[in-house]
Amino acid sequence: MKRFALLCCSVCAMYFAAWFVIVIVELEDPAKPAPRILLISGGTSDVWQRLAAGASAAAVELGVTLQVAFPSSDGHPEEQIALVRDFDLASVDGVALCLASPDSQIDLINDLAKRTRLITVGKECMKSKRLSNVGFSAYSAGRLVARSLYDTLADGGTLVLLASHKNVGAVGVETADRIEGFKKERSDAEACPSARHLGLIDMDVSDARLDSSQISLIATLLEVGPVYLVAVDDGAAEAAAAVLTSLPESGQLALVVFDATVSTLDAIAADRVVLSTYADPYRMGYEAVRRLHSFSRSTVAELPVPGCGSECLRTEIVDKTNLAAIRQRLCAPSLRG
Repeated sequence: MKRFALLCCSVCAMYFAAWFVIVIVELEDPAKPAPRILLISGGTSDVWQRLAAGASAAAVELGVTLQVAFPSSDGHPEEQIALVRDFDLASVDGVALCLASPDSQIDLINDLAKRTRLITVGKECMKSKRLSNVGFSAYSAGRLVARSLYDTLADGGTLVLLASHKNVGAVGVETADRIEGFKKERSDAEACPSARHLGLIDMDVSDARLDSSQISLIATLLEVGPVYLVAVDDGAAEAAAAVLTSLPESGQLALVVFDATVSTLDAIAADRVVLSTYADPYRMGYEAVRRLHSFSRSTVAELPVPGCGSECLRTEIVDKTNLAAIRQRLCAPSLRG
């Protein structure tokens, strides 16, 4: 028994001695240097300024040294290439690239991915070798809009889904994903016995306008009940706004759009738009830096498989209940999301 007690004491003493040594070693290790991250913006407009504000906020919170490089204007991928060419990538631990033109930038992405820990921000570039993409899910946004309509509309009616038929590339994928998500959620809602019924009609938009037969069909539907024009892209929204102007006498015609702007908020306040979506760029900037901070502390084995990582953020619904709060954020680039 005494030998057993002595053995236990010896084991305990060895355990605490080992624990003490580990603690001392950890305490004596110098602090790891702050991760250094480069954010390459997609332009200089309010959207990109707000994204940069979110990235800066995350950098302050996480102790990251952040550099932000802005092209001279929006939508110029060649300027982003020049920024990368002139920058010493060895001086940073990771890069967040806001894609100005996803369809034409796969070579830039894959070149960067070989030289640093890279994430892309915004629209996805399929088949690229980035570690992760941070952005908003168009499919989820479509589902969210459909669910919101079924939850808030007191009466039945008809949903007219408007989409520009010439959308291609990343824009075309985004539009298709919104439509797929919207239809899936509507199908699920219609399967519920207690759900109000909302009919659905698809309409193609050409050159941001509807033809006379399409407008005539909408007028006929209005004789039966409310009609909600759901515009899934910018061209469709422009066409829907023109229909509202051409049929001003109808109080049962309303518009639903994606991607809220200041004019969209004004239309919600004036009851011309029922609801919209808001994908806050601030959150993309914040999450991009947060994710790169994590990657900078990870081993190669802990990183996502190149081309497979994804961080999908949740889109917000904008209606009269949160109009003031969304307007404040939309008009103040530095306001936290």
